[in-house]
Amino acid sequence: MSELLEIAAKARPSRNRSRLDPYLLDLRKLKSEGYSFAQLQGFLAELGVTASRQTIQEYLIRRDPETRN
Repeated sequence: MSELLEIAAKARPSRNRSRLDPYLLDLRKLKSEGYSFAQLQGFLAELGVTASRQTIQEYLIRRDPETRN
């Protein structure tokens, strides 16, 4: 086994997690109820979560391609 694979075997693979992941279901629900991305951004900010409107939009589109508006 190569030295690189030996080192990797000792570590856990990292999963790219978003700070928005804990709020995915809530964000989907609020968006389906007609809230804007700017409003979602404001709600998250009240919880101490900083994310741009565009980041929220791209996050939801990646998780659910039908979320465009």
